Amino acid sequence: MAKVDRGRPHRPAGDPQAHTGPLSVRHRTAWLLRVNRLYGTNDEWATQGYAFARAFEGGAWPREADPSKISRWETARIAVPWRAVRRYEELLGVPARQLTSAVDTINRYAVPSTGPLPLLARPPAGDEALERRIDAVMEAVTANSPVSAADWDDLTAALAAAPGIRLRAGEWTAVAERLLTETIVADGPEWKQRFEAFSRLLGHPSAQRAAVAACAGWAADPTNPAFVETVCLLDTSAHPDAARHVLAQLTAPTNDDAFYGALLACVRKVKHGHFTPEQVREVCAVAVCLLHDTSVRYDDARSLAGSVLALVPPADRSTEARRTLYRLSRAATEASAPPSRAAERWRGEDELTSSAGGQPGSNPGGRPGGHPGAHLVGHLVAASVSSLPREVPRFVDGVLPLLVDEILHAPVSDVRLHAALFLAATPYRGPLAAAMSGETARLHVGRDARVLVRLLQALRSFGGAAERPMVERMVLGAGIPAPVVEAAAGALGHLGGRSTGTFWDAALARHAPPARAGNQAGVRALESVVYSLGISGEAARLKRLADDPRAPHSVRSRADWWLRLPPYVRSGPAGQLAPG
Repeated sequence: MAKVDRGRPHRPAGDPQAHTGPLSVRHRTAWLLRVNRLYGTNDEWATQGYAFARAFEGGAWPREADPSKISRWETARIAVPWRAVRRYEELLGVPARQLTSAVDTINRYAVPSTGPLPLLARPPAGDEALERRIDAVMEAVTANSPVSAADWDDLTAALAAAPGIRLRAGEWTAVAERLLTETIVADGPEWKQRFEAFSRLLGHPSAQRAAVAACAGWAADPTNPAFVETVCLLDTSAHPDAARHVLAQLTAPTNDDAFYGALLACVRKVKHGHFTPEQVREVCAVAVCLLHDTSVRYDDARSLAGSVLALVPPADRSTEARRTLYRLSRAATEASAPPSRAAERWRGEDELTSSAGGQPGSNPGGRPGGHPGAHLVGHLVAASVSSLPREVPRFVDGVLPLLVDEILHAPVSDVRLHAALFLAATPYRGPLAAAMSGETARLHVGRDARVLVRLLQALRSFGGAAERPMVERMVLGAGIPAPVVEAAAGALGHLGGRSTGTFWDAALARHAPPARAGNQAGVRALESVVYSLGISGEAARLKRLADDPRAPHSVRSRADWWLRLPPYVRSGPAGQLAPG
């Protein structure tokens, strides 16, 4: 007799064909849990859901979990609670908070401003326990002692859960400024936890002024090494001060990086109504001018400007904005070049938060395969899947191609970043990094610099020691486009492993002379080298640059910033400055 399969028909976790509408945050979370189980270290759990369910009780999940509930979690039928995500971490042996921080980060970006509380709600704690936790971390902050990413996570979660607990104004300032500094110099999961913790401060009724002021202060300081992130962080805050500071960096920026950060922040701030009508008109005017400017530094600044304009409600658009959008739509139609579908898959639990913002010519719900980069997406996906530890019967991953497509083609860099960070929390991390490294090395450098830059930006989120030699060659190679060199130099600080002193000396010898001669591409490349020297803790080389009277002022001041950084705020590979 022929075998008859019983039960519900199989559906891939999070596959858009398995549900209607764009890919939601809940489906992304379900996919994250499922692929970690299927491609984890335990063969039995990958093929037998009952075995995983039997092992689930214990640790962070002190009750039974039947296979039906786990199936509903992993197919997004029901929301996954915080304790369950923590139990996945425990059972699968992934680093503590790696999955919870990935879910927190994507929740924070994909939905409108939610205030201080994380959407992945923590279990309630008693008032005394909250006060003890807050007191312990605050004591470390005031004593200039090390504070871990987990400590920041716990502190801000406790403050969000107990709005009645008050700190003095000076204490809020100390917490915000130190946490922002640590966020800038952190990496990987350490960064994700601190980023979410700072976002909670931006939504906290008592902490938000201090948090906004910390970002604004950094943006106004020309010596700081991270303008884009500090300005863009303000996109999560609905406070009027945040809108005012973003608009200030849009109309009178400290530098190009601060301007780009402000433009990026406008995507969400316009969408979520953070600006007044008068401020929206100013944003429109800047966006229209930018769309007619061919000299902008960032390759996606003009597409960002189009996204911002498209997000402005039609009634609030100026006549020139309407004309510009019409011309963009006509140009896209005539060129028959559909824009990326990637950002249009962002959906919160209740609303679509498209970073494309209904940009003219967009194709909601589109799938990879209809645009010129589809072949590259398919190649990277196939290479990654073939390198996984096992083949899982009946599982067809419909989400991986969408995330890779976002990394390569989403018009908004925040969408690309969040896709890369999400993939970094999965078993695809190593195989995808290897595939992207091979593709980066294979592509002719003059063929498509933008694709190379985006591949390098993705490797910054999940590349390991094996990818470092290829990136080093990009930093030292001749004839490589300036944006590619800049992206490669900035990525080195976040890759696994360490570069040798010989390499760093070669990088300085390669890029310092053109920077000293005033070549702007050389200056930007050297600034990126300084950033990675700082993250890597290369004190002796930073000091040489800081003391070099021939070096550009921006390079010297940024090198000096890293040298003045207190050791207690450092994390990850930058934990200790190397002697040289």
